[in-house]
Amino acid sequence: MNPWSKEEVDAIVADYFSMLVVELQGKPYSKTAHRNRLVETLSSRNASAVQKKYHTISAALTALGLPSIRGFKPLDNYQTLLIEAIDAYLEQHPETADALMAYARRSLSIPMQREFFFEAVVTDPPGRPGRGGGKKARLIRKIMKKYTFVKTEDGNPDLKGAGKDFVFDFEQARLREEGFFEAARRIKCISPDAGPAHPPYDILSYDEKEDPLFIKVKATSCGMRFPFLLSAAELAFSAANPDGYRLYRLFDFPESPRLFILKGRLHDRVRLTPESFTARFE
Repeated sequence: MNPWSKEEVDAIVADYFSMLVVELQGKPYSKTAHRNRLVETLSSRNASAVQKKYHTISAALTALGLPSIRGFKPLDNYQTLLIEAIDAYLEQHPETADALMAYARRSLSIPMQREFFFEAVVTDPPGRPGRGGGKKARLIRKIMKKYTFVKTEDGNPDLKGAGKDFVFDFEQARLREEGFFEAARRIKCISPDAGPAHPPYDILSYDEKEDPLFIKVKATSCGMRFPFLLSAAELAFSAANPDGYRLYRLFDFPESPRLFILKGRLHDRVRLTPESFTARFE
């Protein structure tokens, strides 16, 4: 099949964003209806090709630090043309960019889960990142600087607080299940009111030897490969305390929360963008 033309890419990007905005606003819609209408418009593309392209748009949005549709799992191998089309669409439709930012700032009112089934909540972390060079990677880094979704979501106090509460409860449940009841009682949530003296972690917990674990919680409403921010202090602390440091990446939160755990030196587990220490997985 011939490569997608600019006109075809523009059409499917517009259709994707129309679905994404509705989803972020919590309104119902039909992915199948959208796909079928697009197939009628793009006479040279069948349903399978359109479906696959939706998934590659999700991957491109994740690389740019923007939310994506939950039902379209990111599929890599997207072209530079797709990145350019996404950027052009958001430039031409500021109301869509505003809707994405409103989602990053939204208040959370969903009650947190209090009992955990570990097999359902914890998953393996993404694989080791590649080098991330080339024209496409440079373009992604350039465009990514224009959008502040990652930073805005990272600063959402509701999301931060709910994420910490979730992991605190999770750690207590984990230790009780393993029979460490005294350690479960000694878990401590570090108060953000400590000011400059605030250590670069959120929860003091314990491992199976009852040695301390220094847990940093990073929560996102997006998927598991979504970029997140790291401070210089967090990086340095992970390097200085490799045995006890844990980063709990909580994703798809709070609607269907799952998490993975990065242990030890973060430099070894993520690719860092030096300008702002933005970590992402490829």
